[in-house]
Amino acid sequence: MKNALFIAYDFPPSSSSTGQLRTLAFCRHLPDFGWQPAVLTATANAYPRIDRSSLAAIPDATEVARAFAFDAKKVMGLRGNYPVWVAQPDRWWSWWFAGVIRGLAAIRRHKPQVIWSTYPITTAHLIGLTLHRLTGLPWIADFRDPVGTSVLKSPLTDRTRAWVERATVAHCARGVFTTRGAAELYRQRFPEKTDATWQVIPNGYDEGDFSDLADAAPPAASGRPVKLLHSGVLYREHRDPQAFFVALAKLKAEGLVRADNLVVVLRASGNEAHYDSVIRSMGIEDIVRLEPAIPYREALAEQMGADGLLLWQGERYNRQIPAKVYEYFRTGRPMLALVEPGGDTANLVDDMIDGAYAPMNDADRIREQLMQFLTSIRSGCDKYKISPDKVSGFSRRGGARQLAEIFNTLA
Repeated sequence: MKNALFIAYDFPPSSSSTGQLRTLAFCRHLPDFGWQPAVLTATANAYPRIDRSSLAAIPDATEVARAFAFDAKKVMGLRGNYPVWVAQPDRWWSWWFAGVIRGLAAIRRHKPQVIWSTYPITTAHLIGLTLHRLTGLPWIADFRDPVGTSVLKSPLTDRTRAWVERATVAHCARGVFTTRGAAELYRQRFPEKTDATWQVIPNGYDEGDFSDLADAAPPAASGRPVKLLHSGVLYREHRDPQAFFVALAKLKAEGLVRADNLVVVLRASGNEAHYDSVIRSMGIEDIVRLEPAIPYREALAEQMGADGLLLWQGERYNRQIPAKVYEYFRTGRPMLALVEPGGDTANLVDDMIDGAYAPMNDADRIREQLMQFLTSIRSGCDKYKISPDKVSGFSRRGGARQLAEIFNTLA
């Protein structure tokens, strides 16, 4: 068994499922391919929200070192506002100091053959860069998505993250992305690097997360409303449900949807106060519900029990694919994607479920597609469902096998 040092900000008890599930899956499956990870992460006080129950998901064989960090927004901010200069390259820059010290101790203890760090917390790559320069160990930078796709609009943040990106590309042995579009972008931007530098390991689902969950929801019966669900964060820009709300308001005005035949649940969307105001202004508050975050397994169970699932992804994120899309595929529930045509998400959805999407900002197209979606659900048609044969290709175990092959090459 060979050893690897993982550097990951999001790790239990953080309640950020998207960030930590990829790392947890690698920790769970890599030993099957000859690699045992140890994890360097942050102290729990650095996380915006924590879920103590998620600690049970850490594999018993995975040793975890927690380096002190704080969130500059909480420590240096006032009522949620903070000067941009205290959050460079991100709000958790304080993690770098203790992270390097704890990382060196972990290297002495575990004697890893490789170092792996994961974005989008930029400081993770800074720690990986520093440990690589101090030890000479091969370093794999798991970009996941291109640097600089944050919704923040700050020239200073753009400059500091661009500096970290250049330094990471210059020194990492491999850069790993979750989509082919992102890898191709870096191949074009950094032609001095060999093609072998850029690797693609998609996000996916872990079959174990779905154990003991019902295989499918019962069909929508007369007398109860169809339940549509979006599970996860929405943004006021680039992942915005505004056009969907407009389409829904039109359908309600036409008498085609009502509170007794449709309910739309936006689970843990963020910006709830803003969305609540918009929903009420359009008169659809009896149909659309804003619900708080729940533990990951409960969120999966809710997806399994929904009549249909909704997905948003705007043009800014055309080289990204939301991690939840693979969970959506695994549930077997009908899915409607509101995405920008030509992006990686739209192409994936179109490959898996032909035509099951509409442009995110086109209310008329959304109205048309939404009516077809609801009609299909009520009739029990499989038009918006993905074939189980296609789903199996997105197992996280397969991703761990790919990462082990990269480790083997470098070690």
